Amino acid sequence: MVYGSTLRIPSEFFVENSANNIETDFVIKLQEAMQNLKPKATAWHGKRDVFVHRDLQSCKHVFIRDDSARPSLSPPYDGPFKVVRRSSKYFKVLVKGRMKNVSIDRLKPAYTTDEQLQPKSSHRPAAASTDTSLPARVTRSGRRVVIPLRYR
Repeated sequence: MVYGSTLRIPSEFFVENSANNIETDFVIKLQEAMQNLKPKATAWHGKRDVFVHRDLQSCKHVFIRDDSARPSLSPPYDGPFKVVRRSSKYFKVLVKGRMKNVSIDRLKPAYTTDEQLQPKSSHRPAAASTDTSLPARVTRSGRRVVIPLRYR
């Protein structure tokens, strides 16, 4: 152990040990293999490729992705919102009556019909409006509710 070799039995002094030569060849080959190893390039896990849809340059309405923390099964996009002006990196979008600059990374074109984009009129069904014999109650939120006779 002091001289860096194993102890020998007296009979080993006169016989050449071939196993020792094989071990030294293996060690030399292993050292050469380790010196030839090159490190692998590191991965950039934080870098995310952004997909920009080609129809964004011609669409009239867009959906905006909500990147905030949301409950499970909630929709990732809000909208559709009207596009007012385009730029190379952001769009000026009309959101709830206010102009907002939104990055194109968060936008998706909205493919909708014109009648879906029209504001919904607050008309009541014809059957409910003709029946005036039942009294209507108004809830705290302002809704008119007609309670059927069997539940009164």
